[in-house]
Amino acid sequence: VRIRNSIREALISGHRWALAKNMGSQRYFDEVATSVTNYLARLQRDGAIAGGVCYPDEESNTPDALADGKAYFVFEYTPSPVSERLTFKERITNDYLKTLGG
Repeated sequence: VRIRNSIREALISGHRWALAKNMGSQRYFDEVATSVTNYLARLQRDGAIAGGVCYPDEESNTPDALADGKAYFVFEYTPSPVSERLTFKERITNDYLKTLGG
């Protein structure tokens, strides 16, 4: 839940530049989606998520929605699982004695 809230807050604050910007070309949608995808890639490099991507929501970006100045994007990601249990299995072997005495 914590990473979920962090991502949402970062997307809102980090993409204020996309408000009041002309969205009359595909470039606008590409820039926003690329910006979010790059942010998710940084989180992946940091180990916070296993991966993620952003893309325009074709279903919601209807001509009427766009005419009203509303742009929709989908972002999906997989949070990195948190280790809750470690198990170590012991194996005793004589294999490492082969290097002795020679």
